[in-house]
Amino acid sequence: MKKLVAIMVIMTIVTSLFAGGIVTNTNQSAMYVRTLNRNASTELDAVYFNPAGLMSLNNGFYAHLSNQSIFQLKGIESSNPLLNNDTYEGNVKVMFFPDVYLAYKQDKFAVSAAVMPIGGGGSAEYEDGLPSFEAPVAGLVPMLTAQGVPGIQGYRNAVSFEGSSVYLGFQAGASYKVNDMLSVYLGGRYVTADNSYKGYLKDVQLNIGGTWMAPGTYFYGASQMLSAGGSQLQGVIDAGAGGYTLDQLVSGGQMTSAEAAAVAAGLAQAGVSADGLTVSQIQGAFNGAAAQMTAVGDGLTAATADMEVDATRHGYGFCGIIGLNITPNENLNIGLRYETQTGLEMKNDTKVDGSGLFLDGAKIQSDIPASFNAGVSYKATSKIRLESSFNYYFDENVDWDGREDLLENCMEAGIACEYSINDAFRASLGYLYATSAATDEYRSDMDFGLNSNSIALGVGVDVNESLIVDLGFLNTFYEDAGNKPLEGAYEENYYKSNYLFAVGFSYKF
Repeated sequence: MKKLVAIMVIMTIVTSLFAGGIVTNTNQSAMYVRTLNRNASTELDAVYFNPAGLMSLNNGFYAHLSNQSIFQLKGIESSNPLLNNDTYEGNVKVMFFPDVYLAYKQDKFAVSAAVMPIGGGGSAEYEDGLPSFEAPVAGLVPMLTAQGVPGIQGYRNAVSFEGSSVYLGFQAGASYKVNDMLSVYLGGRYVTADNSYKGYLKDVQLNIGGTWMAPGTYFYGASQMLSAGGSQLQGVIDAGAGGYTLDQLVSGGQMTSAEAAAVAAGLAQAGVSADGLTVSQIQGAFNGAAAQMTAVGDGLTAATADMEVDATRHGYGFCGIIGLNITPNENLNIGLRYETQTGLEMKNDTKVDGSGLFLDGAKIQSDIPASFNAGVSYKATSKIRLESSFNYYFDENVDWDGREDLLENCMEAGIACEYSINDAFRASLGYLYATSAATDEYRSDMDFGLNSNSIALGVGVDVNESLIVDLGFLNTFYEDAGNKPLEGAYEENYYKSNYLFAVGFSYKF
């Protein structure tokens, strides 16, 4: 059972903090947070969303800094009747989620660089653990009851798990204006990944007859009682009556009927009948049953011993990025971007591994999928701009040491409207629909991707000719999904909520 719990504890994998593919964050600017559709951007966040579109900037040096505060709730509802709880929730709170963009444009050329949390970005803590943590412990109650342990009224344990993940992307590249209609981009992104895992399951106890005790304690007590029963017969054996049955001892006056009945009853508790057995055989049965009870106690003690995991994983990888920006006329702009798959190998750095599955120095493959991204920006009137984006992630092609077989490619699509109240003040509203790469077979209480609908709103303010400030708010509504961890036994329902705030500053030197 300890190994089963350990597997559930550590077999978690980083997921995107917002939207994107199974591991990719797409919320990479305050302008995105207020529109959700930036793939045709010709502003400074084009460094990430549409790097070929940087050729629409005026000549000069630009810098952008934005930060997001993200609040997320992850929940699991379990119908497993053996568990003490039917709802388990984990909270993610990220106060620091920055994006830094730099760009220099001169005539037909531009160079740009960026630092961003391309995956992960936060930590989740489940104060009450997860259903998969408790299920093996809860299963002790019916298992031991079926083995004849009387009066088991429940279980308790102390359990907690916290995991954090940050994938930092360091991007650089160059853009070139082919003509007034077409610009191109070529660049790459270096990714460093750091995951941490801390958790424990300890103080496992059962309520047996109103007394809380470690699971092995009952069997140790039973072993002592059986050993005592065998020891009580030693005097009879020493007197030379070891070859007699209990009935013969009673008939010969060497044992009273009450004493014989007590010996038989004690042996019956071990599931053995004293009928026809000699005293020596009865003593051997007592001692054998006592040894068996000790072995069961030792097994339960080992299986439910306190377990702790304290480990990190680190890795790095690289992807190539190409982009096109097409401007058919002054009102229409089209952005295209393709990112190759990031081959990412993670290596364990383990301090404590009670699971035996976090071998220090072991390597695990955790690729980031390739993606195709397209966007359209259309200036409908002098005050209204419409934007739309589409992202497609090739999640099925990653190498996750076999788990990719349970994934499917996913996509995002949305639309936004920006209204210019005056020359310096713009308000926006956006919508995005995203499918999850997770299939029903992939989902578990540790990792469940859900389809989602997101809305965003915000403002952009030109403070002066050099400084632009963007403020955004985003709320995501996830579609619940379920699974049957043990087919036909019980069900789990997964749900999630997410909202975030962002502020960004873009400055032209």
